[in-house]
Amino acid sequence: MTEEAHWLLRGVSPQQYRTFHDNPEMLELIAKNAENERKRAASPPTEKPWWWVALSVLIGVMLSLLCGAMGYLQLGELPHEAVFACGLIGGTASFYGVSGWRAGNYENISTGEKKVLWTKMGTGLRLLVTLGALLMLGLGLTGGWWAGPF
Repeated sequence: MTEEAHWLLRGVSPQQYRTFHDNPEMLELIAKNAENERKRAASPPTEKPWWWVALSVLIGVMLSLLCGAMGYLQLGELPHEAVFACGLIGGTASFYGVSGWRAGNYENISTGEKKVLWTKMGTGLRLLVTLGALLMLGLGLTGGWWAGPF
């Protein structure tokens, strides 16, 4: 087996091999990353208990109320409902970003049963969800000056 075939079997793409053919440490790192992605993709979706979703909504509601309280302190009156919405979305998304699980709809083809199952998020998606949650929370906490009163 040639060296190129060895790396291709380990998950290194032909373009990556051509780019890093003289750097075995980089090829090893790419192969290890490809193996981790294969393991993550191979993990089956799991069922989470009802309190998992309830906890995420509770955290969202608590952060929504915190954003509303900050808006009230800034304005002296109840802030616009967009402030509460930013807190709710940001709080719920931050729970999913930190925990690393996301919901998906699945159907058992043989029985026709539909379920919501949970799968692990990849690192990139998890980072995007967390950054989006922080943006929404930032908008919610500063909502007194951009959204105005209710």
